Amino acid sequence: MAGDGLPSYSALSELAARVLKPGRLCVAYCGKAWLPDHFDRLAEHLEYVWTGAIFLPGRHTVFRRKMIFGRWRPVAFFSAGTYDVRTTIVDALMAEGRGEKAPGDHPWQQTVGPFARLVEMAARPGELVLDPFLGSGTTALACLATGRRFLGCDIDPGAVSLALERIASYERGEIEIQVPAIHEPGPSVACGGRRGMSSTTSRARCELPTSSMLVP
Repeated sequence: MAGDGLPSYSALSELAARVLKPGRLCVAYCGKAWLPDHFDRLAEHLEYVWTGAIFLPGRHTVFRRKMIFGRWRPVAFFSAGTYDVRTTIVDALMAEGRGEKAPGDHPWQQTVGPFARLVEMAARPGELVLDPFLGSGTTALACLATGRRFLGCDIDPGAVSLALERIASYERGEIEIQVPAIHEPGPSVACGGRRGMSSTTSRARCELPTSSMLVP
């Protein structure tokens, strides 16, 4: 049923507020169909920082009832209390590949490249990243590729097994991670406003968190 995953965003907000250091980020993938509700749930215990976008070059989501051809995925940045600005956040990234999944892939498996950039922007080398919606281990691979420590969990034992297999494959050199390039910004205009929040990466069928990234 549509919207069944909304409580997961409330649970993510509560967990992030409890485990994050003050000002640190919670980064989450969200679904466009329920985006206002996802943001409301995350804001229950966190402060809004920013909204990012992952552009999808291959297969896209078709919302037939509204005749919308979706070609990007929202990323929510929230923080535990007032955002502690420690690095530059680039709010638009391109996903690699064409969106096709192999037979053994997780149903909601995400491409690793954008996660690697999000990890770099949210955590410094050696810091710990937590993903309570582990899925197939995309955030874990992003952390390995960028020199961050990682802790993850999932209620699905099959997903945990798949994540462990992918981590082992990466360590054997069988998985290549393409990190999307970030174009350096040119001259810009400074804008006033509230300082931000943190981000959580979530996995969803537009409703369920696919994966969440917390930087304690």
